[in-house]
Amino acid sequence: MPSGGRSRWQLSLFKEAFEWMKLLSLSGIWRILNRLGIALKRGRAYIHSPDPQYREKLAAVENFREQAKRSRGRVVALYTDEISYYRQPEPSRDYEERGSKYQPRAGRSHRSNTLAREAAALNPSTGEVIHHGASRLGVTEMLRFYRQILEAYPHARRIYLIEDNWPLHYHPNLLCHLEDQQTGFPLNVPSTWRKAEVLEQSRRTRESLKKKGELLPIQIVPLPTYAPWTDPVEKFWRKFRQEFLHLHRKADEWEELKRGVKGYMDKFRAGSRELLRYVGLTPKQTSRRSRAAAVAHSPP
Repeated sequence: MPSGGRSRWQLSLFKEAFEWMKLLSLSGIWRILNRLGIALKRGRAYIHSPDPQYREKLAAVENFREQAKRSRGRVVALYTDEISYYRQPEPSRDYEERGSKYQPRAGRSHRSNTLAREAAALNPSTGEVIHHGASRLGVTEMLRFYRQILEAYPHARRIYLIEDNWPLHYHPNLLCHLEDQQTGFPLNVPSTWRKAEVLEQSRRTRESLKKKGELLPIQIVPLPTYAPWTDPVEKFWRKFRQEFLHLHRKADEWEELKRGVKGYMDKFRAGSRELLRYVGLTPKQTSRRSRAAAVAHSPP
């Protein structure tokens, strides 16, 4: 931490902090830092909160995936996640004529930066992607997404959804539509969702659905907290941003942009080995990367 109440280093502060640098020029200090492998770098948002059940949760995910592989379609395991995207395009690199006056342009609209949401489920065995888009993803839209998944796997007796810890995944009004959850891990929700009236409403809904035999055969499998590298769908979102959202030309054509998003997602509806390679789920890579991630990111 630099002195003088500053939060970041400047070259001039090195002269004050280190006696042997006092007679050096700023250029000389830069050259020394460069030789030492120290450079000015952009920071990133960061939080360190390791999940004490990191290894156990990854082991559970691996177990359910193995069950799905051996079940001949009776059991399905899917990674799921959600993303927001906007009307305004994201700046990025692209090929352009040399010269300072030529730059790839992210053409902006004068309209407000409208937002839409997309949910996706990735089959780690086939690369198949099931997706559902909406202006916002609440309990109703997530139920539609879940039913869409069931329609895609009509012969499955049980579907494991491997998800991050977004509280909506565990909303009582969502879980009451699913079969009894067997996870041994806590499904934490905000205190406002645990109020008596919310729980009573979900209980009545559940009893009604159970009598009709309409509970969805879905089990929620939570991923470790603050561990996005454990969800391959995050890499699918990166691919989506890079190939479709960056520098898109549809800022003034919102409905056409949303149709384009649907068309992009639909390309993976029948499965994709190339996508599996991209997200690190090809058979040989999976075991190595899983072990490496567990060692590198698990708590001591």
